[in-house]
Amino acid sequence: MGLDITFYENVQWVGKRGEDDDEYYDRGEIFLYPTFTKQADGLDEGLYTESGQSGGFRAGSYGGYSHFREQLCMMVHTVATKVVWSNLEEYRDKPFFSLINFSDCEGFIGPKTSAELASYFVIWDEFAKEALDEYCYEVYSLFKNAFETAADSGVVQFC
Repeated sequence: MGLDITFYENVQWVGKRGEDDDEYYDRGEIFLYPTFTKQADGLDEGLYTESGQSGGFRAGSYGGYSHFREQLCMMVHTVATKVVWSNLEEYRDKPFFSLINFSDCEGFIGPKTSAELASYFVIWDEFAKEALDEYCYEVYSLFKNAFETAADSGVVQFC
């Protein structure tokens, strides 16, 4: 088991899945994690069509992803993730908050938050090359690409 990331450049909402939606069997479905609706940027869960670039990657086992997120948090904020999670208001407007304070198992991040995160990944890239271990920098680079791709009208899905 692990965290899989799928990202899309452009998505268009089709609707909610119903019991008799065989006609939509080929549509992508994204799920909204109720605790993290802000990162969805107002997009609803449901069926979507995708266009443009897309891709995906394994962000690691759940433990591997937690290690990456911990290292990212230490690199940027010099504190552990549990400190951020215990002081949400203090860190809310700081770099990478929308990723550090997001589900590690499901949900999606919308285009506005993707654009914000993409800018942080670009700004911190040179520092990350030096500060992160090889595994974490590889995951960092994959997330950077995903958020850059989704930054206009796409999503980055966690599952």
